[in-house]
Amino acid sequence: MKIKAKICRNPFGLMFRGLKKGDSIVLECGEGIFSAAIHMLFVFYSLDIVWLDKDHIVVDKKTVKPFTLFAYPKRPAKYIVEMRKGFSKDIKIGDKIEFI
Repeated sequence: MKIKAKICRNPFGLMFRGLKKGDSIVLECGEGIFSAAIHMLFVFYSLDIVWLDKDHIVVDKKTVKPFTLFAYPKRPAKYIVEMRKGFSKDIKIGDKIEFI
């Protein structure tokens, strides 16, 4: 599956920022469960979060509400993809993701 995404070098992801319709951002993290954890403090809307391993295989996905203190994947992840709520509906665990 191909996703339009921007690599984000900002460690704060979408805190205090908006997301353009149809866009996603990719955050690189240390490969693990807790190093791939996120919070939604100062993000004022729900997001779909998709966690990928080093080979870009989906290991978990969740819809996370604003101001959630802690969300993490069920398995170790290397990349975090943040996208608008509902955008990940066709993405399944085990899918390989390609960024365009």
